[in-house]
Amino acid sequence: MKNWLNRADHSPTDSPQTEMKAFVMLPITQHGAMGGGIIALCLLLLFREQWFLDQTRRGQNLVRWCGPSRAPWVFRAILLAGISFGGLLANGTIRPIQW
Repeated sequence: MKNWLNRADHSPTDSPQTEMKAFVMLPITQHGAMGGGIIALCLLLLFREQWFLDQTRRGQNLVRWCGPSRAPWVFRAILLAGISFGGLLANGTIRPIQW
């Protein structure tokens, strides 16, 4: 990078923006966005676990099927599987079928 304090060798076409390419935005793929969304949704539900089990029909069904002591553990296992799937999808390990 040139010394910008020395104006003698400065041309009108030179600028710090054209020389500095350190902050390059990488394109976000569709798979990366979907994986990130899955991870975010699973983390949100992990923090709102009790609300989900008490207030939603699916959570109440899970409590009825597994019992009140086992349902949170089953729900956590499902969410951890979702987080793992989202991470693998986001980094490109899992590639869905493209039509």
